[in-house]
Amino acid sequence: MTTRRRASSRLVLIVAALLATACATAGVDPLLATGQALKAAGDEFLNAGRLYDGLYREKKISEPDYDQWRRFVPEFQKAHGTAFTTWKVAVQTKDASGAERAKAIVDELRARVLALVLGVQLPTTAPLAPPGR
Repeated sequence: MTTRRRASSRLVLIVAALLATACATAGVDPLLATGQALKAAGDEFLNAGRLYDGLYREKKISEPDYDQWRRFVPEFQKAHGTAFTTWKVAVQTKDASGAERAKAIVDELRARVLALVLGVQLPTTAPLAPPGR
């Protein structure tokens, strides 16, 4: 199997994981669904990182493309931490609206990971994590 075919296979697995998680959380308690989405987003991020790192080492990704990933990593980490903290407080207080705020951050993160892996530009939106969180 060629490197390009392996990369395509990994990409298909990442996209399939995104779709499976979205379907699995439909109709579930918002606090539980957000917790599942947080875990899935973290897993997708790690999988995408392995894909980017492997392709970069194999010289299959250009420096500018890899730079996009490098810039995204700290943004993801900060926003994922904010979403986790927001979700944790929502679980403690049984606050469904807090879970929804955390889920909105997670959804944006997952869209950004997918866009990076697919090599598409998303329209510029608000920052991943609200300031001061």
